[in-house]
Amino acid sequence: EAKILEIDVVEVQARLAALGAELEFEEELHAVYFDPGEGRGDALRLRKEGDRCQLVWKDAGSAREGVLERTELETTVGDLGTMREILAHLGVAERKERRKIRTQYRWEEVHIVIDLYLDEYAYIPTYLEIEGSSIERVGEVAKLLGFTAADLEGVTIGELIPRYAHLR
Repeated sequence: EAKILEIDVVEVQARLAALGAELEFEEELHAVYFDPGEGRGDALRLRKEGDRCQLVWKDAGSAREGVLERTELETTVGDLGTMREILAHLGVAERKERRKIRTQYRWEEVHIVIDLYLDEYAYIPTYLEIEGSSIERVGEVAKLLGFTAADLEGVTIGELIPRYAHLR
């Protein structure tokens, strides 16, 4: 996956339409992040998207050519609140909560999302994220949308928070 920061949403949506990308959904996502252990660098997230709840583990990954490569394991859970309680009973500490509006498109096998953070993270500019099967595929889709390899950043939201903290 790679992010393209500080996008013009209207322009990007026009490019997505011209490409023939299919709008999958636009809705608020609520995510709760847990502490998987000191200094591990991986992430454990419980997220509610519409009627769907997912528990996701991601390894720390590595960035190459502006693309962050990560292993992700995810499973659907029945209820965010119940899963949150189970994790608390297991001693897994919550670290933070985040809410955002996500607009998700699909073009061929590639997910393309526009994320707009809410609440305490609303200062982070809207960005585009492209998630594909390979670094090359992510780069190809970025190019089709009018971006260059230099526009791609393999960063996490955890890295964007301090980068844009001056905008608070």
